[in-house]
Amino acid sequence: MAIDFYGLSNTQLNTRIRSVSASDAVGHKQATAPSSPSASQVVDRVELSQEARNLAALGRSEGSKETFNEAKVQAIRSALADGSYQVDYQKLAANLVGFESQLEA
Repeated sequence: MAIDFYGLSNTQLNTRIRSVSASDAVGHKQATAPSSPSASQVVDRVELSQEARNLAALGRSEGSKETFNEAKVQAIRSALADGSYQVDYQKLAANLVGFESQLEA
């Protein structure tokens, strides 16, 4: 999974990391001092990209849906049990080829 750093180049990213490290050192000095809430305290913060928020929303909406058709599963189970299940080899082959082409893309 790729991480988008909002279009920052490696140089900009390294500068940003160094500045966070420098502020982190300031945070350690504050941690050794008596702790009192102040505006200068270092606060950790995470920002999710819009794409990540969309994926999270999609996951929540998909989680509420039924993931399989219970009646169809039971019909296939009973057909397998009594030996009447017929495999459609043409459809199976077409689905395998379609799946392979999706993997290559």
